Amino acid sequence: MSEISYVNPQQARNDPAAEFNNPQEIVASKGLTRGQKLEALKRWLFDVERRLASDAEGMVQPGHSAPDVQLVEEIKVAQEQLAGEPQGAA
Repeated sequence: MSEISYVNPQQARNDPAAEFNNPQEIVASKGLTRGQKLEALKRWLFDVERRLASDAEGMVQPGHSAPDVQLVEEIKVAQEQLAGEPQGAA
């Protein structure tokens, strides 16, 4: 039996990393519209890129760079998947 989970659209948009474990969970979410998914991914990408930029400026948090670079790639793949969906798809 599958588990039904509630997705808070505002929380997903404002802090997607707190609401989802990975970008593919956003793509697969039934509780968000396509537009909400794209907004959540855009915010997540912004947050990760900002963290990477602070690493580059010498404010390094050990162990963050490599996983963050991978996460950026995962977010971009998820964005491309959603960009290829028809407008009416959720």
